[in-house]
Amino acid sequence: MSEFDQRPLQMDTHRDSAHRVDEIVGEEIRKRRLHLGLTQEQLARVLRVSYQQIQKYETGTTRLSAGRLYEISRLLECDVSTFFERVDAERNGDMGTRVIPEAKTKNTSELIQSYSRLQNSEVQIAILNLIRSLNHARRKS
Repeated sequence: MSEFDQRPLQMDTHRDSAHRVDEIVGEEIRKRRLHLGLTQEQLARVLRVSYQQIQKYETGTTRLSAGRLYEISRLLECDVSTFFERVDAERNGDMGTRVIPEAKTKNTSELIQSYSRLQNSEVQIAILNLIRSLNHARRKS
């Protein structure tokens, strides 16, 4: 079999991989936006796009240009590389940094924001241990 016979399969795999990267970048943009307490409408207004366009970026439906991604990183006060950190982790099988679906809820966003504002690291550790205990108890039942 020639390399050309194998190309469509490789291209499909590449396309799936590229789409997954788009999804991860979008999820990371959303996570960072929520961490800063911004709405899609607020980010859209500054970027001069519709909030629907922000939704498309965040779901990976619409690809971001390099320039737009750079602009978003500046607005969200982070490096562009922040949006790609999970890509390699996911490819290497390290799913510990993967965003869980619940992270898209308003309550989770509020929890993350409140937790990050805590000044006392001992309190942060106590809260983390409490959450771990609750999850452990839930898995047992």
